[in-house]
Amino acid sequence: MANVTTLSAGSNNSLAIGTSVPKTYKFEVDIADAVTAGLLTTEYVTVFTFPADTYLEILNIEVTTACSLGAGARIDVGDTTDDDEFVTNATTLTAGTNLTLTADSVKTLVAADEIRLKVTGGTIASGVISFVVRATDISPRLNAKAPTYTN
Repeated sequence: MANVTTLSAGSNNSLAIGTSVPKTYKFEVDIADAVTAGLLTTEYVTVFTFPADTYLEILNIEVTTACSLGAGARIDVGDTTDDDEFVTNATTLTAGTNLTLTADSVKTLVAADEIRLKVTGGTIASGVISFVVRATDISPRLNAKAPTYTN
């Protein structure tokens, strides 16, 4: 599986290394740009890269501009070890659709990792998908731990 490396991933440069303050990041992937950059079926786009010792929570993945789908096309969202850890086989890709997150949408990263969008089963020509992620530095040097949230 290859990465479409000519696209810029979302910035997490402001991840507060050395503090355990949660930060929220938003990034949009324009599928047409990814296809122009060479995205093919079974390839992926790196959406975010996070350092080791990060508590990660995917808050929302939304189709903001409808995707033009080839027959059998679907989208997975995962990381470097599990292609569909966060979203599996999304096929309803109309504007305003919030993709269904798996139970694994919260993760503590022991090693640096990425959030990846992968096209499978067919081609996708266009569309925009928005990602909202909350990340917290939980480095051992801080004696920090994963935050808890209450609603």
